Amino acid sequence: PAHLEALLPEVMAGCNARSRPTQREGSLTLFQYLPLTMPEALQQHLPKVLQAVLDGLSDEAEGVRDAALSAG
Repeated sequence: PAHLEALLPEVMAGCNARSRPTQREGSLTLFQYLPLTMPEALQQHLPKVLQAVLDGLSDEAEGVRDAALSAG
């Protein structure tokens, strides 16, 4: 849980890296696996995570959209 608290701001920043689609894709891919590995710790952050996934679904880069779809 504490590790997620430290890591999440960096991951969220990666989701918003407008000039780097591969970074956005990688950050969103992480959200595909976090619910399986840290469900309780992630639960309190769901509003932020879900907003990042929704933003990813409307991204201009196809890889980012695919990652967001897999994470959702």
